[in-house]
Amino acid sequence: MSREVDRSEGKATTISMSREVRAGLDRLWEIVSDVDNDPKFYDGLHSVKNLSKSGNVIERDVVVGYLKHEGRQTVTLNPKKSVEVKMTKGPLIGTRLTTLSPLTGSNTRVDISWRMEFRVPVFVKGMVRREVETGTENALERIAREAESE
Repeated sequence: MSREVDRSEGKATTISMSREVRAGLDRLWEIVSDVDNDPKFYDGLHSVKNLSKSGNVIERDVVVGYLKHEGRQTVTLNPKKSVEVKMTKGPLIGTRLTTLSPLTGSNTRVDISWRMEFRVPVFVKGMVRREVETGTENALERIAREAESE
């Protein structure tokens, strides 16, 4: 697994991690595009409630974090390429982008990158950032485990 963590750009923080998975692009797309199952992979994402769907764009309400804050997200599915989650309301404002890149030998690289601003008190910002980092590592592990189990 490779990672780049906490490059602050003004108020925004970026976190990027990737992992090579021993599974093909189709299998990985099946997993990451099933965004109703995001809570299964991402720590701190307790629930999702879809409000609308138009083509490859889903508007949804979410419950996140230890304090179970409500949030709003717009999810865009770019078939067999990426899933972009725009967080527009809640304790994090920004984007989480999951990108799939086919490699040789039926392997696929999964990249997850965040660019976000924290809407939390300054004294918990570091803790929330660490939770996002750990949650991203765990998500990559869970996605790989599920993809490689078939």
